[in-house]
Amino acid sequence: MITNKESVKIVEWLEKRWIKTKIRNRKSTKIPSSQMCKISSVFILLLLRRKYYPYHCGWNLCGGSGPWMLQSSLRLKILQDGGYCFHSNWVEHFWIQKNNMIIDLTSDQFFSSKNRQYIIDSKSMYFRTHYNDTASDLEKRSILSKLQNDRLVAKWVREAEDAKLLE
Repeated sequence: MITNKESVKIVEWLEKRWIKTKIRNRKSTKIPSSQMCKISSVFILLLLRRKYYPYHCGWNLCGGSGPWMLQSSLRLKILQDGGYCFHSNWVEHFWIQKNNMIIDLTSDQFFSSKNRQYIIDSKSMYFRTHYNDTASDLEKRSILSKLQNDRLVAKWVREAEDAKLLE
């Protein structure tokens, strides 16, 4: 189990890496966590899975990509919005989830708050998933499959383990 206090510590540790990554990719560092949700969610998921190995920790990568559309003949039909609801619009966003709990290390990109809260009840109306890394029809093109072997994620996981970030 991870506490909100631990999640704040992890985010503070990640912020330096987000900024470094954004500078390298020539992206704005004004909001360090923006556009970092996928890689950060895979990072914390792998870190938790490694900590609790050989037991499955029960956390899964979840998210959504804004409006989820199905193309049918000449029409696009919106099936369901997903991701994070920001100013009444659904935007692409990813987090990890276990039962009724969400860990969203990049939630601060959507609001400014001095009281950082990264552990959220999954019943929150702001989160809706149409991606889950356990869905059998998505296994072959899974975001998790693509990112878990990413060099940057692997580097962050090694550095976090060396720093004993999750003790």
